[in-house]
Amino acid sequence: ISDFDRRWEDEKFKWEAIKWFQNNWDINSTDFVSMLEKSLSKTFSLLNAKNYYPAEMIVELARHDQEKVRNMFKLLFDESIDICDRFTAFKKDADYVLKEIGGTKKHYQTENSISVYLWLRFPTKYYIYKYGVVKDVADTLNANYEFKTGKYENNIRNFYKMYDEICGELQQNDYLKDLLNNHLTDSCYSDPELKTLMIDLGVYISRFDEDESYFPLKKDYDPNITTDMWIDILRNQEITNDNNLLMFSMMIDYGRPATCTELSEKYGYSKYFFKSGSSTYAKKVAKYTQCPLPPNRINENARWWPILYVGRDASKDENGSYVWKIRKELKEALNKIDLPVIKDNLIMNNEHLFGLNTILYGPPGTGKTYSTVLYAVGICDNRNIEELKNKSYAELLERYNILKNSGRICFSTFHQSYGYEEFIEGIRPVIDESDEDNSDIRYTIEDGIFKKFCNQAMLPSDVSDSVSKYGLNKNPTVWKVSLETTGDNPTRTECLENGHIRIGWDQYGEVVTDDIDFSEYGGKTVLNSFMNKMQVGDVVLSCYSASTIDAIGVVTGDYEWHPEYDKYKRLRKVKWISKGINYNILDLNGGTSMTLSTVYKLKMSVSDVFKILDEVGVSDKTLNDSSSKNYVFIIDEINRGNISKIFGELITLIEETKRLGCSEAAEAILPYSHTSFGIPKNVYILGTMNTADRSIALMDTALRRRFSFEEMMPDSNVLRDMGINTISSDGQTIDVADMLDVINERIEYLYDREHTIGHAFFTVLADNPSIDKLAEIFENKVIPLLQEYFYEDYGKIQLVLGDNGKKEDEFKFILDKSIKTKDVFQGDTSELDLPEKKYVIQKSAFNKIQSYKMIADNL
Repeated sequence: ISDFDRRWEDEKFKWEAIKWFQNNWDINSTDFVSMLEKSLSKTFSLLNAKNYYPAEMIVELARHDQEKVRNMFKLLFDESIDICDRFTAFKKDADYVLKEIGGTKKHYQTENSISVYLWLRFPTKYYIYKYGVVKDVADTLNANYEFKTGKYENNIRNFYKMYDEICGELQQNDYLKDLLNNHLTDSCYSDPELKTLMIDLGVYISRFDEDESYFPLKKDYDPNITTDMWIDILRNQEITNDNNLLMFSMMIDYGRPATCTELSEKYGYSKYFFKSGSSTYAKKVAKYTQCPLPPNRINENARWWPILYVGRDASKDENGSYVWKIRKELKEALNKIDLPVIKDNLIMNNEHLFGLNTILYGPPGTGKTYSTVLYAVGICDNRNIEELKNKSYAELLERYNILKNSGRICFSTFHQSYGYEEFIEGIRPVIDESDEDNSDIRYTIEDGIFKKFCNQAMLPSDVSDSVSKYGLNKNPTVWKVSLETTGDNPTRTECLENGHIRIGWDQYGEVVTDDIDFSEYGGKTVLNSFMNKMQVGDVVLSCYSASTIDAIGVVTGDYEWHPEYDKYKRLRKVKWISKGINYNILDLNGGTSMTLSTVYKLKMSVSDVFKILDEVGVSDKTLNDSSSKNYVFIIDEINRGNISKIFGELITLIEETKRLGCSEAAEAILPYSHTSFGIPKNVYILGTMNTADRSIALMDTALRRRFSFEEMMPDSNVLRDMGINTISSDGQTIDVADMLDVINERIEYLYDREHTIGHAFFTVLADNPSIDKLAEIFENKVIPLLQEYFYEDYGKIQLVLGDNGKKEDEFKFILDKSIKTKDVFQGDTSELDLPEKKYVIQKSAFNKIQSYKMIADNL
């Protein structure tokens, strides 16, 4: 009541919008489109805001199918139909019409806009529904009405009930009625039931607890992003990366709103980590949600921050310029997801939980492969491992494959013949593409799998950002292109001004085939590279001299022929990222000058190109920016390879403190390419090691010193937790978990703990807990392993399986029979040490439950 006069001029349009609608609405109008457009023309911000324009879109839908949209409104205004059914039908029909139109637009016919149409048509019954406002009202008044995302039908029904209850109180206040009536003019709807006043009161309650020292107030700017929308955004890997969550985690841990400088001082991150991190993230959110953009109060970067925060000028006691507070809806969302844990002012992210170099080791069947999937997903998504263990393996594997296909996980297996050339870089025979006329076999230096992976990880914080911003393809090649000659020339100037590259050999014509005789003019290899091998999304460097480039671009079009040019008629469109530079690429190109050949592949990687962009001030982020996503390189059977041979000089560079961007960052000059190379700190190496093949004690000492080791031993409790520890057959029950414990105890006694039997062999019983499946496991997995472990010493295998204690032969897995040497050999064998028994695997015993029970029951 006290604020009524101050607010009236801004809110009056709502009452005017109803009267205008009522005066112009005619569902049976012959020109329905014009009538609809006119009826909604006074709704202003209710149905038309920046990046949100349902009124405009419903008119566009009507222009496409007038009768369909007319019937949509007839159905919506049919009071005999359930309210939620009407909402659902309206959205569904809008989807249908929009699909007919085609294109990428949204129709914006949401619960909010549909409720506006109902309110305009029946203002004595309905209110405007806006989830964020309604949720604030319920929370502020401690109402007994529940509002949750994903349950919009419940929300709609509870919304009308709650507002009706509050409106009933308004109707008892005669002073408020008189106050409203004194402000209404002839252009306004009379609002006898005070329903529209209730809408205004709801908005007021929603903003009531704002601290007016922080800007912007909701009345000045509201991004209209609800808590549930924020939860979806925070879980969307294409928008939210690991370090966005780290940033928010630090802000929450700080305990009060803080400046970037204060956060930097406490947690050790650069203040630009918070500044650029906030700006970049807010831009992503704005692009994804199409939310209204904030007013430009501070500067171009900070103007985006009100999407995430509200702020105020810092006091003289606070170190910094502005204090920022996370928006209420965002903070509520952050409280509902897993954030990195802060401990002793340090971010306890996956770098600390797992270490950058980890080896999972243990006997066969202990879940090492499953754990690589679990850990890789946890590291990439910055998720808590214990939480991920609650998910099904199928769900984890699906996420793992998505990350693998996007290039953030790479899987490799070491073996005896694996070498440095496959892993880091090596020489490969190819046709030399820098030689225009010679097709003889030559040799080139090719990156190995690990070097390629590291180069991918060194791209700016989000590869998808780079793809969308620069138009890169998934695996871009870096090409050298000469524009006419070195130095300044007309062709170079024209290409840089008009966004393309041009080369010659015009005498061959538009179409070049293998039938052409290239012997006189040459150019076969160059033309093949330019016309066929160069791909959209590849990088081109404009050669200015033998050692320098003057421009960097990304190929945006396929090969074209342009006869309008006097010469150099072969053209490809290019988006120039940087022009007018003078950058020496000799070091990045392995010390090799650029040859006279017009087009060929360079030794450089895309990460090298971004180094140049960083130095010339084009790239948004440095290559070793801490906002990079995590990458996981998995090495299966790491102990089977010759580590010294495979890693070479990189054995030092994988140390955590030697990673690029770390305190003791180091790089090495690679022997083949002569380029400088380091390992980024966002690359995690995850190895697996089967101790039955090789003990940790026998591993390369340098490797052991640089890796942390996590032992994975048989765990029968896994079977108990899965509920598959018992199997019944013929009226008897065997405890598989207890049986496994007994077998492993005997193996450890007879051999060692590194050659025990893993529980993972038995997890398949979850799908088929039968004696037949158990028999299959023993026959195909357990017995072959025991044969390998004990070198076919069947006497020890009998001890492990309890066969030596079984009185009845039919239950023995390994059946022993006495041998009389005289029945086998001729002559006297008394002085020879010959076996007195022979052993056979008795397959009939595998399908008898008693055979398994006796493994442990005879103890």
